[in-house]
Amino acid sequence: MSFYKIIDGQRYDRKVLELAEELIQGRGDGRISRDDAAKLLESVQDDRGITETENRSLFYILDHYNFTDSATEWLSDKLSIHAPIELPALIST
Repeated sequence: MSFYKIIDGQRYDRKVLELAEELIQGRGDGRISRDDAAKLLESVQDDRGITETENRSLFYILDHYNFTDSATEWLSDKLSIHAPIELPALIST
């Protein structure tokens, strides 16, 4: 199995997409909480830093999954620090 998932011709980190799916299953209201958002960010942080593909994956999750307001704000803020300049503009708030 590949480390990546291709969606509309773009490469995404399979691990973080699968984690997002796990976080919304089976409990609560199906939204990603602030604690869940921290788990997503933690899942992509390692000695290499956050790669472009990992950033793209987190922005994809922000755009396609239902987050609590505080989780959206928190993760958006964290990604703005790490993301290339063009990526934060993709966040719709």
